[in-house]
Amino acid sequence: MWENKTVSLVIITILILSTVSLITINNADGSNGTTLYVGGNGSGNYTSIQSAIDNASNGDIVFVYNGTYYECVRINKRINLFGEDRNNTIIDANYTLSYLGSLVTISSNWAYISNFTIQNTPWNNYGIWANGEGVRISNCEIHHVTEGIFVYGTGDIYPRVDNNTIHHTWGHLLTIRSPVIIENNYFHTWGTTCVGC
Repeated sequence: MWENKTVSLVIITILILSTVSLITINNADGSNGTTLYVGGNGSGNYTSIQSAIDNASNGDIVFVYNGTYYECVRINKRINLFGEDRNNTIIDANYTLSYLGSLVTISSNWAYISNFTIQNTPWNNYGIWANGEGVRISNCEIHHVTEGIFVYGTGDIYPRVDNNTIHHTWGHLLTIRSPVIIENNYFHTWGTTCVGC
């Protein structure tokens, strides 16, 4: 009789711990944060992507309305950066802007960027340069850049590069320096498709 109660207690403890783990994982993807808006017509919306990121906290979402944004973007915190529409939400370097050799620089764990066109970097620059655990780059179109995406993962959760289109690069489309999950990307270029894959 005591054995049945002990087994039941162990099963209940495992169920409670697994529920707590799921809640923690859900918070890690930023789904419970505040949403900051860039562009659009709302009062209080930011006019630049970087100013919204600078005012965001870990776990927040930065939502960018359609438009062309002539700026470099530095993601140095655990946020989700989402464009309204991949074809019409554009980060453009205008062949002159650069921050540490890239148009979009991700230097935080668990950062996520999706639904952007990233284009027109100066010579010898990446469209996206990312270094961190659990980073995700998804559903972006990257073109007219020297190098497409550079990814260096740290920690136990591999970065993910999925559903992107990379074309018209003069160098590598994708460079990886650690294990990376690569799924459903379309590559078309004059240069090398993937280094380290």
